[in-house]
Amino acid sequence: MLKFGAFSWDYRSRPEEYQFRQLLSPSQWEKIAESFNASGYVVLSTCNRVEFYFTFNSIEDKETERLPDDHLMVGDDALMHLFMVSAGLKSMSVGENEILAQVKSAFDSHVKAGKTDKLISLIFRKAISVGKEVRDKTGISRGKTSIPVIAVDMTGSHIDFRKSKISVIGTGQMAETFLKYLQKRDPESITVVGRTQEKASQLATMYNCKYDSISNLQSVVEESNAVFCATSSKNILITADMVKGHSRPKILVDISNPRNIDPELGKEETMIVYDLQQIQEISQANSGMKKEEIPRAQSIVDAEFEKFQVKLAEFRAEELLTKSYTFAEAIAMREINRMMKEIGKGMDPKEATRKSASAMVTKILGNYTSALKEAAIRGDTELIAKLQSIFQ
Repeated sequence: MLKFGAFSWDYRSRPEEYQFRQLLSPSQWEKIAESFNASGYVVLSTCNRVEFYFTFNSIEDKETERLPDDHLMVGDDALMHLFMVSAGLKSMSVGENEILAQVKSAFDSHVKAGKTDKLISLIFRKAISVGKEVRDKTGISRGKTSIPVIAVDMTGSHIDFRKSKISVIGTGQMAETFLKYLQKRDPESITVVGRTQEKASQLATMYNCKYDSISNLQSVVEESNAVFCATSSKNILITADMVKGHSRPKILVDISNPRNIDPELGKEETMIVYDLQQIQEISQANSGMKKEEIPRAQSIVDAEFEKFQVKLAEFRAEELLTKSYTFAEAIAMREINRMMKEIGKGMDPKEATRKSASAMVTKILGNYTSALKEAAIRGDTELIAKLQSIFQ
């Protein structure tokens, strides 16, 4: 019977562990899914979270070695985790709206790619529904909850966006979120900088802005009034030498983990540097103002989790019935074919039919008979009563 499981890495994980998973390609995730014999799977990858949700029949120790040092959640633990992620209760910025959209986008893309099955689809649709209900019935998403929104607001306290040139370094989901909010501030210009020029070009086209290559990063930074950095690079991309001697004030925002902007730049008089920790502190302060909303959101998640157990039980029953009928039909077809061969060889049709019917009964009830005998040996009267009730 299929089970539901998840591996999770987030902003609290060791940077090298988290980043390694964030850089895995779709084909690499496909190989991991194959190693688990996953029936279906969904990969959720954001700037602060990488998660692998999958359905499986069994996991062997040798298979988990493919994902070392990570916490595996199975069954109810994995299910509750996904519900809380979708509700925004596991986010760095509690109640953020972006994560719900990201969960839905990840699920939709895997459905289109044919990577999901009935169970994982049932679970993800419910998780998305729970996330929407939490936001509709509580105030957990009110105010500034998003890391990009807070970062853009902080920058806006230092510059006039309409008279400023902005650059966004990165082409991932968080970089795209920055572009969405920056466009609302109507800056003089926005330039997307990416390691892959094709991705930078595509993103720039989507948001009607310019793009450039990472090889021209220094000149882009020189021309910018504010720089927003959100990449998966392990290295410092903006160094002190890059902006040394600049008289024009700059706002440098770095939400990458590990950092992509040299923290020493914050000591320069003309530079204001914001990193992920500073933005997170503001986010947590905002979350503190919503303390009453968090228990309310959790109670909704808990209630929907309990309701969903009934739905899951129905799914399991339907799954078991389907397998039972398939099992019985396969036996019936084999015995009918054998019966026809016996009749063809001259056996009396009545005798051939009797033998075939007897064989069907024996084989179909074989597992039932074995379970009843084992229960009797163990003295399991409860199971014996349940098995007996089947034929009452």
